[in-house]
Amino acid sequence: MEEFRNDIRKKTFGALEKKRYSEQIAQLIYEKILDIEFKKGERLPGERELARDFEVSRTVIREAIRELELSGVVNVKKGPKGGIFIDHAFHKPLLNSLQRLISSGMISVKNILEARLLIEPYITAQAALLSKKKDIETIKSLLNNSL
Repeated sequence: MEEFRNDIRKKTFGALEKKRYSEQIAQLIYEKILDIEFKKGERLPGERELARDFEVSRTVIREAIRELELSGVVNVKKGPKGGIFIDHAFHKPLLNSLQRLISSGMISVKNILEARLLIEPYITAQAALLSKKKDIETIKSLLNNSL
């Protein structure tokens, strides 16, 4: 967390673009999360600190954090032990989108299964072609532990 704070303070962001500040801040935080490779559950600086570091209001920070939360990048917990925590739920936007499409009747579960039948064999073949010895050992270990 200290590395995150120090890096934000050191970095010169330059003039913000015409798009909303919250979108730009969300993108900067997202890039920083990927650069530093935070682990799931690590805490980010609080709203006040982020607002001070970016020189914007807490409302702008809240909007940015909300965008990151909807993207599955962070998880916001309320209360005394609350805060902004790293989350690796990158599948969340896709899952939410599929749920909306199914509930609206635009696609069916059958459509999703058909798409999986097209996509998954390709993914499996690529994983087999690109795998390293360590990857195969990990898979064997997982299979042995699940039996």
